[in-house]
Amino acid sequence: MKQPTVRPILFMIWTIVVLYIGLNCKKTDSGSISNKPKADFTFIIKNQGVLPDTVSFASTTTNGASLRWDFDNGITSTLATPQTVYTRSGTYNVKLAVSNQYGTDSITKQISVTLNKPIAGFNFTTSNLEVLPVTLTTTNTTVGSNVTYTWAFGDGTSTQINPINTYTSGGIYNIKLVATNASGSDSITKELRISPYPQTYSSISAGLLNLFAWEGDWPGNKVMILSRNRDLDRTIMFKWLKTMDTTYSYYKACTGRDPAVYSPTYIKNHTTISDVPSTCGAGCSYVGSTGIELQNGFFDFNYNAIYNYNQFDHLCFYEFGRNFWFYGSKLDYKETASFPVAGTFAVWMGSVEGRDAVGVPGFTYNGLTYQQFKSMFASYVDQYVANSTLNWGNTFAVNSGVPGVCNAADLFTSMCMRLKRDYGGNNFMYNIWKNVALRPDAGTTQDAVDNFFLAACKTANKNLTILFQTWRFPLSASATTAASQYP
Repeated sequence: MKQPTVRPILFMIWTIVVLYIGLNCKKTDSGSISNKPKADFTFIIKNQGVLPDTVSFASTTTNGASLRWDFDNGITSTLATPQTVYTRSGTYNVKLAVSNQYGTDSITKQISVTLNKPIAGFNFTTSNLEVLPVTLTTTNTTVGSNVTYTWAFGDGTSTQINPINTYTSGGIYNIKLVATNASGSDSITKELRISPYPQTYSSISAGLLNLFAWEGDWPGNKVMILSRNRDLDRTIMFKWLKTMDTTYSYYKACTGRDPAVYSPTYIKNHTTISDVPSTCGAGCSYVGSTGIELQNGFFDFNYNAIYNYNQFDHLCFYEFGRNFWFYGSKLDYKETASFPVAGTFAVWMGSVEGRDAVGVPGFTYNGLTYQQFKSMFASYVDQYVANSTLNWGNTFAVNSGVPGVCNAADLFTSMCMRLKRDYGGNNFMYNIWKNVALRPDAGTTQDAVDNFFLAACKTANKNLTILFQTWRFPLSASATTAASQYP
């Protein structure tokens, strides 16, 4: 009777065991799925376009116990935030493989590393351009990486990054830099001018000339000398050039302005003094504008005076006076063939005072030293006053001076020298023409005479009526009234 009871009990036990095993199996499968790793990562290319380039990576994997990176450049890593360096441009397949006790996962991403084409650039400095040889030193400012360089200097080449080049003769040299990498090339060219260098010049009467330019490299240089010969003494030419540059500055200080630019005589921001076979005289210049020309023989004379005697002829100083003459509307006499006041300006400012003003010795003239020459000019006004037959009407009005002694321009120059001596010295010279410029335009010769008289009174801060009457100048009543405001 007991046997039938055992079977149901065994069945119940078996059922419980099966259920327990089933429940445990379900729990194990669920855990392995939820804890399996999931691979992912981010990256930053630090300097795109430049090689070598560093790329930083950061794993964003979930449930990863171990990591292995393959950067597709022969380098691997097991770090969570590695970085690698790419030395060549291209597309790289970066793989991250992760694993844990529940499984593995991986992800591959493409990374493009680029190389930009270079942007060529450079600066340069030179040694003193007055002295040969001239040394050029370059500073490479090219933007780019993995770059090779090719330089051309006009007389040689180099593949260095910052080469130095030496020039043994004057000329125009084009300095070219070509910068190249795997993505392409770029180039830049700059010009270096070393005196003397070839320069064309369109002359007043001799047509187009092929000359050689002498140019200074000091700040504010305004004058260029153009010679027909290139084999001139460099020291002498630069001494002449610097003196002419100082002369330009002196005239500008006296007048307060620059000559108008006349393009044939204004080259590379310089007014020119040119050596020509023919022109309008021994020297010729444009009134109120840039440009001076010297006939070949007179150019040589000026050069040789400096070379042999360290003395400076008057000619260039005189012609600068014409360049800086801006006062015709204020001072020109109106009658035909009357006194050309512009000539006085050129003689006084250039021939007589100019060389003292810029601090160079004047050339001996007709056996007279420069100081003897100036003393001779200073005496003309006394000889005029001493001759009672002379007056403004038979001298300046008809463009005549002291008979057998001097012309009208020289006589007026002598008067200007006396004004400078007695009424302010250099201060008079540096202000008389500025005060002339403030006068109204002259409608008549009387207006022109009054304009100079009143400008002189203002500059001297003195009523100069008696002096000008002693010089027998015709002064209008309105002018003498105006002059009374000064002591």
